[in-house]
Amino acid sequence: MISEKYSFRDFTGQSLADADDLTPGTIIRGSCFYQEGRPDAHIFPEKMTGVTFERCNLDNVFIPPGNILAEQAGIPCTNKQILVQNDLRDWQIDAEGTPVEVMGKTFWEAQGVSVHCDDILKPLQSIEQLYQIAEVLNGV
Repeated sequence: MISEKYSFRDFTGQSLADADDLTPGTIIRGSCFYQEGRPDAHIFPEKMTGVTFERCNLDNVFIPPGNILAEQAGIPCTNKQILVQNDLRDWQIDAEGTPVEVMGKTFWEAQGVSVHCDDILKPLQSIEQLYQIAEVLNGV
């Protein structure tokens, strides 16, 4: 049964770790649970099982084993781990926390800004680099 309480809602930055109504058979559709700057955030009850997520944004969220991220009408859930790097952009990271791909890669390529991981692993060389990145981010 599709949960009216948890479907088509924005839970960005919130924790549902104490929720006692996320029971087996619950379907959550079209909600956002994104956690800014908190990869693998444990926001659901650790013992939650049998909950199906459809078309949800679960970026930076740890999904306890025994739950399902399903496609609905051909649209999958998203469950990337994302963290801002020293170039001030959001990057998808791997299990070790290493950046693997910049978010909005096509946009950054069109701006002529590097999308290569090796370039962000180096510290900023000057405050001017920071200003240049800020100008691109602000569309200057």
